[in-house]
Amino acid sequence: MIKKIPLTPTSQTLTISLVGTSYNFQIIWRGNQYILDIFDINNNAIVTGISLVTGVNLMEQFRYLNLGFNMFVSTDITPNLDVNYPDLGVTAHLMVYN
Repeated sequence: MIKKIPLTPTSQTLTISLVGTSYNFQIIWRGNQYILDIFDINNNAIVTGISLVTGVNLMEQFRYLNLGFNMFVSTDITPNLDVNYPDLGVTAHLMVYN
């Protein structure tokens, strides 16, 4: 099942439950792109520095961690459009599936 993560076009932190486990997602705008850091519920870093780009499974390179989910960014306008500051949660969406 595909789940859309509710986001807004700003830096933010939110707690998400995926595959029965709670994670803290921190999304930060760093100059020209959004970066995602994933922490466990105790704020221990699991994966940091993931660029929110379209066209790829963002979790592919971290498959060895066995987190049990995949993640991608989709846009409403053009499939491989860069995610700009005002787009996140408006026309660019973070999607998760297992």
